[in-house]
Amino acid sequence: MRPTRASILARALALTALVLLRTTWGAEAGPSKVEDRRDQEQARLEKVRSEIVDLRERVSRIEARAGSVLDAIEELDLRVALLGRESDALRREAQDAVIRETAAREEAARLEQRILSSERELQDFLREVYKVGPTRYLRVVAASCSPAQFAAGQRASEALGLGEANRIDAYRADRDRLDGILGDLVRQREDIRRLDGELKLKDQELRDSRRRKEAVLSGLRHQQASQKRTLFDLVDQERQIEDLVGRLAREGSIEPVPSLGFARSRGILSWPARGR
Repeated sequence: MRPTRASILARALALTALVLLRTTWGAEAGPSKVEDRRDQEQARLEKVRSEIVDLRERVSRIEARAGSVLDAIEELDLRVALLGRESDALRREAQDAVIRETAAREEAARLEQRILSSERELQDFLREVYKVGPTRYLRVVAASCSPAQFAAGQRASEALGLGEANRIDAYRADRDRLDGILGDLVRQREDIRRLDGELKLKDQELRDSRRRKEAVLSGLRHQQASQKRTLFDLVDQERQIEDLVGRLAREGSIEPVPSLGFARSRGILSWPARGR
């Protein structure tokens, strides 16, 4: 049975409706996909921007902390320099103390000689007294002498006793002075040794603290460099996403035009179709 004109027209209308339906669905699905993609990229862009802001804040905090560490290192360098000056002053004082000690030892040697001389003279005096003998023999000698000889002997004895008393006083003074000088030298040596130990300990503590600060600063600089590289990468990524979002926005504004060639070829639509 041959198809009639009505059946052919019905089939053509059904096929046209199917084509129009598929074309309309494609026209609606295309912009929807572009819009979804643009929304996704926009969300990704906002996330990248948030990460950039957070990373910039962290870089700023690290820079501030690095500045504080640098200030602390400069302060430590200043304290080390001051300790160096104190150490130089103490070293000069130690050298002066050595000079004073040398002079004191020379004076002590002279005092020792004077003390030895006083001891020898005292021994000679005691020897002479021993040779004279007991006091009762002096009475016999005095009775056998003239008054002038007795007076001269008495004056000589008094002069000898006074001289020996002066020597004994000088001996005691020299001994006390020598003991004082030696005691001062011992105290000076102990003070210099103590101050030198304290300066060395402070210098070591400051140098250890500086090494720790330098290690912290090195870590901060490494972290800062890494975060700056990450920041540059995020900025490039932000620029690429912005370009992509702009391109998707331009593509989404152009609505696709459905193909109506089949309908025109079948004479269903008026020819030419306006606006097409």
